[in-house]
Amino acid sequence: MNTIEIGYRPIPFFPWTRKISTTHPSTWGELTPAQSIAVSCVFKGTMTDEKLISIMLGISCRIVRRLPAYYKMKIIELISFVKDYTPYSEFTIKTIGRFRAPKPKLKNEPFGAFIFAESYFIQYNETSDPQYLDRFIACWYRRGIFREADIENRAKDIAKEDIVKREAIYINYQLIREYLALRYPYVFRKADTDTGSKDKSTWVDVFDAIVGDDVKDQDKYAELTVSSVLRYLDKRIQKNLENESKVR
Repeated sequence: MNTIEIGYRPIPFFPWTRKISTTHPSTWGELTPAQSIAVSCVFKGTMTDEKLISIMLGISCRIVRRLPAYYKMKIIELISFVKDYTPYSEFTIKTIGRFRAPKPKLKNEPFGAFIFAESYFIQYNETSDPQYLDRFIACWYRRGIFREADIENRAKDIAKEDIVKREAIYINYQLIREYLALRYPYVFRKADTDTGSKDKSTWVDVFDAIVGDDVKDQDKYAELTVSSVLRYLDKRIQKNLENESKVR
């Protein structure tokens, strides 16, 4: 967190300067829900510099307007950290409508929710269609257990919320994926750019591979936690790569 001390003239024509000490976030993890939404506006270009500074510093726009242009420029530079998708393990926006966000690190979240969330997340990436954004959020933000049948109705309620808030959750999830990639590197390993190869399999394919012929108990597999499944897959992939290396 950056400590900021600024001085401004409450009355422009009166030579008296008032000083304020405040803070400005320096990492994604230090953003408040309101600041997360502001960051989403920055990406869309829908917020003025004065409003952004006001939210990031927690001061009124009236005070911001009194600041010298150079101060404003230096404060705006502090938000450059949002360009770096630093791994972060939780949703900063804890509620949307009447639905609650998952616990940090997606603790106790079922793998079934992860499969559907990833599917809608990728579809939104590819199409920018808000219906996929709403369904993606509906997979994570709930009031009880995850059920596929509830996604559609919950998504309709979520669609009524401000699009900026919904997109802030989407941006936040990209950081959570970076956290998962750091924790389970073999599962989320990037494609080999030298060979041009790319893994086209989906999480549904992964789930089918785990279930195998045990179709009658597939619901039990879907209820396994995200962490337990990813940990299992990470170790399994690592072992397979080590075996392949020995054969070569």
